[in-house]
Amino acid sequence: MKRFVKRLLLFIVPMLLVVVGVSFVSKYWINTQPVFQLPKSVHSLILGHSQPECAFNDSLISNVKNMAQGGEAYFYTYQKIKKLLPDNPQIKTVYVSFSNNQIEPRMDEWTYDDEHVGNYFPKYAAQLDGEDYTLLLQHNYKAVLSGELKALKNNLTFLAKGETNFLNNNNWGGYLYLKRNKLDSIIKVNFINTIKKEFSHSVSTINVSYLEKIVEFCQQKNVKIIFYRTPIHPILFNEYDEQKFQNLRKQKFNKIPFLDFHDFKLTRDEMGDFDHLNYKGARKFSIYFDGFSKKIENRK
Repeated sequence: MKRFVKRLLLFIVPMLLVVVGVSFVSKYWINTQPVFQLPKSVHSLILGHSQPECAFNDSLISNVKNMAQGGEAYFYTYQKIKKLLPDNPQIKTVYVSFSNNQIEPRMDEWTYDDEHVGNYFPKYAAQLDGEDYTLLLQHNYKAVLSGELKALKNNLTFLAKGETNFLNNNNWGGYLYLKRNKLDSIIKVNFINTIKKEFSHSVSTINVSYLEKIVEFCQQKNVKIIFYRTPIHPILFNEYDEQKFQNLRKQKFNKIPFLDFHDFKLTRDEMGDFDHLNYKGARKFSIYFDGFSKKIENRK
């Protein structure tokens, strides 16, 4: 039995070393190649979760790239921005979503639960530093190990295909053309009561701490950072603990400009649900934001 275990280890350990080595080399190669470049015309980024993903049709906004992605916690936005800003020095402004649901305690789980690690870790594994790795390992080491294998597969596939841009196919985010219009139906069934069960009087720790890291990194790179809040239906907004939100904003981010569009006027058929715009609403809001952003640029 001991002889069998010894032979098994002699087989497994070298294989693990090979996998780790190949993973390290693939990450290093991707990080050192010009595969994260955006068009030179892109001077501003829009970052966040599903709300901005659906709200900003960047084909209607000058010099702006929407790189928001549904389900993305600030932990992963931080990895994204750590790569995009150094590799795209033409970027001068970063718009970061800052809304009520992003400070809820459950957002911490968006960093380390099975679903989100499985979806996002493979995309940003090459950007994680030691502190980031440690946090994930402490909360969900099994998902990290699985994510490493998926990241290795994705990186090798990318290299084997000879692709030249890691950002193709909205891999790191992009505008989502949302067709649905469920607002009337969710109001009719009083779906707001289901949503309210997720609210808490406390505040996220991990998500907020990584938003602070995003702010600090932008400031280090001399990139202007602006917070914004996308349109929200009054039924949902009235259920939010707005005082908690504003207290946190003033306490930690008082010096960051905040564009509040929560009450932007939309018709019912322009919203996909309580806090997501469909393509009709995105068109109206994006055209408005295009003019708004140009005013901001002109004031610099």
